Amino acid sequence: MGAMLAFVRRVLACTAALLILLLQPAVAGPSAEVYGHLPVYSHAQISPDGTHVAAIQGRGRFGLIAIYDVTAPGTAPVVYAPEDWMMPRNITWANNQRLLIEVEYALKGATGVGFYPYPMWRVISIDRNGGDAKTLLSDKPELRSDHGSGSIVEIDRGDPSYVLMVAPTRHAMNYTLDIFRVDPATGTSKKVEEGKSGTWGWVTDGHGDIIMREDIDGDVTRFYARLPGSSDWNEVYHYTEDTRAASGISVIGHSPNPEEVYVAGRAGNEHQSIYRFNLRTRALTPLIAADAHADLYGAIENPATGDLWGAAFDWDHLYSEFVDPAARTLYATLQSKFPGCDVGVVSATEDGSRVVAQVEGPTNPGGAYYLFDTKSGQTTKLGAKYPELSAADRTVPQFFTYQSRDGLTIPAYLTLPSGTAGKAPPLVVFPHGGPAARDDESFSYFVQFFTARGYAVFQPQFRGSEGFGRAFEDAGKFQWGLAMQDDITDGVQKLVADGRVDPARICIVGGSYGAYAALVGAMQSPQPYKCAVGLAGVYDLRLILMERFVYAQRGYTDYYYWHSIIGDTKKDGAKLDATSPALHADKISVPVLLLHGTNDLTLAVVHGQLMAKALKEAGKNYTYIELNGEDHHLSQGETRTQALREIGNFLAKYLGP
Repeated sequence: MGAMLAFVRRVLACTAALLILLLQPAVAGPSAEVYGHLPVYSHAQISPDGTHVAAIQGRGRFGLIAIYDVTAPGTAPVVYAPEDWMMPRNITWANNQRLLIEVEYALKGATGVGFYPYPMWRVISIDRNGGDAKTLLSDKPELRSDHGSGSIVEIDRGDPSYVLMVAPTRHAMNYTLDIFRVDPATGTSKKVEEGKSGTWGWVTDGHGDIIMREDIDGDVTRFYARLPGSSDWNEVYHYTEDTRAASGISVIGHSPNPEEVYVAGRAGNEHQSIYRFNLRTRALTPLIAADAHADLYGAIENPATGDLWGAAFDWDHLYSEFVDPAARTLYATLQSKFPGCDVGVVSATEDGSRVVAQVEGPTNPGGAYYLFDTKSGQTTKLGAKYPELSAADRTVPQFFTYQSRDGLTIPAYLTLPSGTAGKAPPLVVFPHGGPAARDDESFSYFVQFFTARGYAVFQPQFRGSEGFGRAFEDAGKFQWGLAMQDDITDGVQKLVADGRVDPARICIVGGSYGAYAALVGAMQSPQPYKCAVGLAGVYDLRLILMERFVYAQRGYTDYYYWHSIIGDTKKDGAKLDATSPALHADKISVPVLLLHGTNDLTLAVVHGQLMAKALKEAGKNYTYIELNGEDHHLSQGETRTQALREIGNFLAKYLGP
């Protein structure tokens, strides 16, 4: 790739349609309300017998559950509304009569110096008529603790059906993550396995038997296995936070062989893929060849059984490799029906005769759901996430690479607004959160909102981003505000040098780690930006490490991860302070907009408050807005719309329309 600024269109893009869109004159785009509302129709799931489809509808504060009888087209769905403080995150059928709803909500916990919110998860079971609600894993006093919550591990849809779930169980002095067999109709549960003090997860074989346990002890993650016919647990694998990038694994699921599982890992190689992991011999054997440039993007599984179908990879475009021939044929058939779009099977009947496909592309901006009959070949549209949007409203990210100042090849995306042929539009620099995350070509309501207002959007995949190999991920260690920030700046300078954007109108906007990068960018000299926006950010590196250490005392274990990529508060203290925007507000010379949710469960609102306080004391031009009741992910349509509107007005003021 080198220094070549080689823009590569998504392989599946509808090229002719996109060229027409790019040549159209710029017009006022859809409003903040259109991009900010919760998806109108999402998470579509078909019942095992194919008679009903359930979906989350973007109504109310966090969304409602709608259940449609597909045997009676045109009839109104039955609707179930969780409590207004519960966020529906996922739905799945326990059997033909019961639907399971995974919800998240915030609780307040005392730290000794105040209160911080932390997340709770519960599973609610309802009948297909929207009634007889049962909160699972709440039938015993030790399970009704505010310390933890329950989640689904496996569903058996036999007769009688049951659900395997995990939940922290309260003991006299501690908690253990135990596994329970739960009746989805009555809510009654029975403990089938008790975890150790460091147990963090369980793996089952798809038939109700528990075969693996994951324990975390400090910075060491250990996997234990129980072979068929044995009652003994034996350690079969471990890695530390320092070796995670090279040798860490995560279990994808069961294999037809009862003595092996499928895992995602690198096994010492550069790029991640899927391996067979033999629990007896402890050997890792490649199942799907790794991509030459990118890590595993995700496993593709049969949504009805959990059986592995294949894997997806994404360097300059998303593509799939299949190990199941029938799945390969199914995806090829769906792709032929929706050319130029990304297609994924998200739900299926028990016999595979009907599947629900999620389709996203020029003809379905934001994504839509279709019911596909595998016997007749008929497709029926179920609903769309953003039905107000048309092909003319959608802009497509363009993949390219550039060189950092120290010679590292940086992947990136540039999304141009329509009607900019021969022009250099204003630019929104939009670094992602994580930072061990990545952007891709899929629909982003933020990116689409920006381009609809005439701004180009630059999304740099700076070092430390996941998905681009072991060396690239490791290169981000201890580089917060340093080389990671240089990667962002180098990309901006490349776009300016190539005449692709207006150098006089550039703003940096980000959420979470991206908010940190935005405020570090605002500290730079000479200043490349006209303004900066931080949404739900961290601005003091010592504080986030100390906060995570406090959380670790309550059983949360991610402190060791953050310590391994940010640094040590004592040994690296001077470097951490030098790259913490909250300690250097005096260096910020551009207008700043800060937004933070009051119920942020990832970075408590105190982080936004401290940055605002620092800017105020330094006499800077800033605006600070707290989003009432909002979390880290902008889960409420009202406050999501508010955030977009505030950011849009801010950009218009300092970059122009």
